[in-house]
Amino acid sequence: MIQNMNSYTKEDQKVWKLLFKRQFKNLFKKGSNDYLECLKLMRHVLNDNEIPDFIKMNSWFASQTGWQNEVVPGLIPVEDFFEVLSQKRFCSST
Repeated sequence: MIQNMNSYTKEDQKVWKLLFKRQFKNLFKKGSNDYLECLKLMRHVLNDNEIPDFIKMNSWFASQTGWQNEVVPGLIPVEDFFEVLSQKRFCSST
């Protein structure tokens, strides 16, 4: 599967912005310092201004961690999930 960035509506963008801001605020109370520092480093690929583009995120991940996002249709069987993880790819739906 691929992520179709053109399929996101203005409403989708508004929802993303709302949820990102809400979660970001919550993380400052509960997230570790390392996690929060990583979010700062990822600001240009993970922020409230745009739904994350997996191509941009994968470029960042490749240079920093060697991991990638793998677009999946939603929940997938446990065996498939762990197979993908074993290949340094993390499942994410659009």
